Amino acid sequence: MSKFRLGGFARRLAADPKCITLLAACAVAAACGAPGVPVSRTTPAPATTPTVDTTARCQQLALRRVAPCPPANLQLERISVRNGTHGAVSDADVRAQGQAYIRAHALYVWALRQDAGDAFLQSGAIVAAETARTNIFRGEMRIWADARAAGGRPHLDPLTTSEITLVPVPQATRDVAQRDGLHPSPYAWVDNQT
Repeated sequence: MSKFRLGGFARRLAADPKCITLLAACAVAAACGAPGVPVSRTTPAPATTPTVDTTARCQQLALRRVAPCPPANLQLERISVRNGTHGAVSDADVRAQGQAYIRAHALYVWALRQDAGDAFLQSGAIVAAETARTNIFRGEMRIWADARAAGGRPHLDPLTTSEITLVPVPQATRDVAQRDGLHPSPYAWVDNQT
């Protein structure tokens, strides 16, 4: 039996006391429900992100103040996508959202390996800039700042994600998130990471 650990985006949220209830409820929902219906096998994603003209893409990103510019062909992890919504969300929609998650995860992993990756994470390319800075990537921002203050370079090793499952978020948990000024979705991804 595989062990589910909070990591990536969820690990950052867990550091925020406001989000602990949200994450605990998501973990309980995943643990108490059925394991989820696989909507793709362990080789669901193409090996890399789609290729586009790098110069034009980077120029467009620069206009949006997104920097540094990631490579066009990021290597994607082989992550299984599962549907734990018990049919409330179609398998096709879960598969499409899962592929978007996998691409965003590839951007996150790439950013962690860049000297100026914190600028990219705060740029709004993955999540809204304010959310990145204050909630989701707050831990990473602190590591970059501490490394620079010490005259060094950050070293961040992301966990390996093998599976993601879309699960319902209980209404009580969404209510807590709304009181904290967040705009929660009725569903959340639970990562299986090592």
